[in-house]
Amino acid sequence: MSGIARLALPALMGLMVAEVNVMVDQVVASVLEPGSVSALAYGNRIMQFPLGVFAVALATALLPTLSRQTALGRLGEARATLGYAILGLSLLLLPATLFIAVLGRPIVQVLLHRGAFDPESVTLTTAALVYYSLGLVFYGAVKVTAPVFYALRDTRTPVRIGMACMGFNIVFNVVLAWAFSVSHLQRPLAGVALASSLSSGLNLLLLRHSLKRKLGPGAGAPAGAWIAMVPATLASLAVLLAMKGWVEGMAGASLARGAVALLSAGVAAYASCAVVFLAAGRNAARSLWRLATRRGSREA
Repeated sequence: MSGIARLALPALMGLMVAEVNVMVDQVVASVLEPGSVSALAYGNRIMQFPLGVFAVALATALLPTLSRQTALGRLGEARATLGYAILGLSLLLLPATLFIAVLGRPIVQVLLHRGAFDPESVTLTTAALVYYSLGLVFYGAVKVTAPVFYALRDTRTPVRIGMACMGFNIVFNVVLAWAFSVSHLQRPLAGVALASSLSSGLNLLLLRHSLKRKLGPGAGAPAGAWIAMVPATLASLAVLLAMKGWVEGMAGASLARGAVALLSAGVAAYASCAVVFLAAGRNAARSLWRLATRRGSREA
């Protein structure tokens, strides 16, 4: 039991670090303009939806495979599995990031704009949602990378890095909220959301650096697949920008029409991203598809 406790206690502390970050965001938001705390909470909750659907599900599915590979000493396979996982996650979350960034206001209108939730509340929540969404890939990649440490029976390193990034998050919160307030580039609470995105990106960089020392250098996903992500992402962005005016009009007309328009834009964005990725990535893209359809099994 003592061995289990030594592994479980740091993991529990890691969950506490995440909760403390949320509390820090709320404390900073409480001294900003009225409604900032609620808007930040709503924006974070909406952002968590694609994160939970894709990143949490993928991390849960990866853990048995990574545990098996590391237990057998197949560190090269574990490195490749993680590389393909982050590539696949990026392919899922980048269109979601663009979807939120381009259509943030219609999303908030359709989901929340009724009753006491007035246009000012929509504006505040949209600002929080858009800047939270900039860290979607980072949040997701952290959730996918952390299980590799658990598979290696190292629960302490992610906690240490998480605590360090918590300190950076506090600094980023204060500095960015002040900078947005002074510059009027965006509502001050957007600085709080952006601080979370930046600290999550730093968390990912530190985790990857530490993991490289444990797994050693080597190949992950093919470079061609990452290069193919560029035109695929641009195609998704082009589709969303082309549909933005129509979606905004539908969202302003009625809840049902807005929901249908958002769903249509989301499907179109993902479809264009997938088609262009498969066309541009060719063999590299097919390798990712084969890995996904094999349900994460990479045993030889």
